[in-house]
Amino acid sequence: MVYVPNIIIPTPNNSFNRSPRPQKFNFPPGFLRLDPGKRLLLLDQIIKQHGYRVLYQRHQICACVRENAGVLTPQPDCNTCNGTGRTYLQDFETVAIVTSVVSSPMNYDKFGKIEKGTISATFLSTVTPNFNDRFRLIDVLVPLTQNFSINDLDSDNSLYLDWFPQEIISVTAFDSSKNSVIMLNESKDYALDVDNKKLFIMFPNLTNITSFSVLYNGTPYYYVMQIPHQYRGVPMTFQEKFQTFVKLPTNCLARRGDLEILEESNLL
Repeated sequence: MVYVPNIIIPTPNNSFNRSPRPQKFNFPPGFLRLDPGKRLLLLDQIIKQHGYRVLYQRHQICACVRENAGVLTPQPDCNTCNGTGRTYLQDFETVAIVTSVVSSPMNYDKFGKIEKGTISATFLSTVTPNFNDRFRLIDVLVPLTQNFSINDLDSDNSLYLDWFPQEIISVTAFDSSKNSVIMLNESKDYALDVDNKKLFIMFPNLTNITSFSVLYNGTPYYYVMQIPHQYRGVPMTFQEKFQTFVKLPTNCLARRGDLEILEESNLL
């Protein structure tokens, strides 16, 4: 049996001649749950009460990736990963506490734009995030924008929207003959298919149209990019009867995937 000592916190106005006292942790009922073996305290209940519903997907390197001169390279014509080398398993629902990342001037100077669109998420103890995993918040809609070339239209005159659209805010088209932007009218010029993430363009004259811009409310993916505390815990005394070890749920930093596209195009 491994013995874990009490946490020692000095008394107020203490000096080196005074002895420190152990800090007692008397948590309200329901805040912590103790497992039958009295070895593990979980904070899951508070996460379930106050967290967001999340659809989570595990990242896996695509089978098309091969080693070439010591470098792992995906196949550009792979139909599964589209040349990215990333695939994702079937999503599952869980819960997470989501907070913002506080930016200090020092951090902003160091990381710059990377902190835009970044969140801190703490998941249930049953979920251990890993790098490049992704998730989306089921009940939180975010305004998102995408740009399309006229060549992106499918044979059924539809555009594929990446970020799970729920409602269209605005659709515009660029008329090259007039060098101006046209505002399309809902139900008359376009229609949204939520289930298939498609926007059908019904504008009568596409002869001089070269591109489209779509603004919509959707649920983007957040990609795990940092895991400050993948495995962590602290010793505590529970109800003054025994010592145990508190396993803290895993916290991670994640960033919206759509912002990476905008940043690469210098539009962020």
